[in-house]
Amino acid sequence: MSDNSTQPIQEPTERNIRVGFYIATFVIGLVGNLLVLIVITAKRAKKTVNDLFIMNLAVSDLTLIFFLPLHIYGMFHTIPVNAFFCHFIRPLMTVSFFVSVYTLTSMAIHRCHVILHPFKQEIRQKWAVLWITLLWILSFTNVLPLMIVTIPETPTECFENWPSLAHRRAYTIALFILEYVLPLVIIAIAYVKIGLDLNRSWSRRSVRNDRVAHSLESQARRRENFKVTKTLAIIVLIFAVCMLPSQVAWILLDFGNEKQRHMAMVIFKFSLVLTVFHSCLNPLVYGSITKQFRRGYVKYLSYFCCCCRLSILKGLKILLPSDSSSRQEHSDAKRALNGNKHKTKLETRLISGEIIMDTVTVL
Repeated sequence: MSDNSTQPIQEPTERNIRVGFYIATFVIGLVGNLLVLIVITAKRAKKTVNDLFIMNLAVSDLTLIFFLPLHIYGMFHTIPVNAFFCHFIRPLMTVSFFVSVYTLTSMAIHRCHVILHPFKQEIRQKWAVLWITLLWILSFTNVLPLMIVTIPETPTECFENWPSLAHRRAYTIALFILEYVLPLVIIAIAYVKIGLDLNRSWSRRSVRNDRVAHSLESQARRRENFKVTKTLAIIVLIFAVCMLPSQVAWILLDFGNEKQRHMAMVIFKFSLVLTVFHSCLNPLVYGSITKQFRRGYVKYLSYFCCCCRLSILKGLKILLPSDSSSRQEHSDAKRALNGNKHKTKLETRLISGEIIMDTVTVL
C-alpha cells in the first residue's frame, strides 16, 4: 500500500546513514540486476523457463530500485504530486512487490513440476512469456483499487480516500493474504513435495545399482534440481524475512490502537530499508550459488572495468593521439630517429675505418 502519511522528522545523522545505505543499495541492485539480465540474454544455449522467470524477477527488482532516487530526494525536499503520480507512480511500488512474490511462486510451482515429472516435455517459451504477462496483469489488477482511491490531498502528499475504514481494513487484509500468506503457503507446499521426491529418489538409487549409465544421468539431473531448488529456497526465505516487517506494520496501522499505530510508524523506518535491501540480494544469491552467473559477473565486470580504464586514460591524454596531424608528427619523429641511427652507424664505420688505417700505418 502507498504511504499516505508524512514521515517523522529525522535526525541529520540518521538521515545521512539512511541516504548512504540507499545509495549503496541502488548501485549494487542496479549493477547486479543488470548483470543478471546481461548474463541470461548473452547465454548461447536456449533459454529455459527458469531463465525467463529470473529475468522477470530482475525486472521487478529494478522497478523497485528506481524508486530510491525519488525517495532520497524526498528526504531533503518536498516532492510535488499530481493525480497521475498518486494514481499510478506511487502504487507501482506495490505492483513490483506482487510481481516479485508471484514470480517466486511460479518458479517454485515450475520446479516442483519438473522434479515430480522429469520425463514430461518442458514448457515452451511462448507459454512461459504468456505466464509472465499474466503475472503482471494480475499484479496490476490487485493494485487497481489502490490506484483508484489514492488521490492528491495536498500539493505534496497522496491520500487513500476509502469510502470507510472497513473498506481500508478489508483491502489491507486482502493484500496481506494475496501478497504474503497465500504465495508462501503455495511455495511451502511445493518445496515439501520436492523434498519428499528427492528423498525417495535417493532411497531408490541406494537400492538400484544395476544400471550405471542411467544412474549417472539421474544423479546429474538430481544434482541440478537440488542446486536450483536450494537457490530458490534461499531467495524465498530472504523475501519472507525482508517483507514481514512491512506487512506487520500495515496490520498494526489499520487495526491497532494509538500505541500500536505509533509502533507501526517505528517499524516503517526499517521495513523500507529491508524492502529495498531485498532488491539487491537476489543477484548476490545467484552469484554465490550458481556457477553460470558467477562466471558471467566476472566476465562482464572485467570488461566494464577495462572500458572505464581506457576512458580514463584517454581523458588524461595518456594514450597516443589518434588524429592525422599527431600521426604525422609521430611518423616524422620516427624517421628522424631512424636517420640519426643511420648517421651514427656511418660515423661509427668511419671511425672504425680510420682506426684500421692507423693500425696498418703503424705496422
